[in-house]
Amino acid sequence: RATLKLACENPVKVILDGETIIDCPDKTIAIPAYHRADKRKCAALPEGPGEHTLRIEVGNPETFKELYFMVVTPDLHWAYRLDSMFTVEE
Repeated sequence: RATLKLACENPVKVILDGETIIDCPDKTIAIPAYHRADKRKCAALPEGPGEHTLRIEVGNPETFKELYFMVVTPDLHWAYRLDSMFTVEE
């Protein structure tokens, strides 16, 4: 089973298919390594292939530096570094 892991100093909220799967309102240490991700910024992902909608909300945007987005399974892992943030008007 795959796990989503985020490394970001800012508070984060992650919504997958309309369901909140991560809600960490606290500032944390961000170490860009999947095995050091704060447990409050990790969540299990649905099994199997499929189409999904993922939204990552970052708190305190004025202090944002970077976010590491990692997907980890027992057999592999991959990471993506984001250093830009966009505001979505709803």
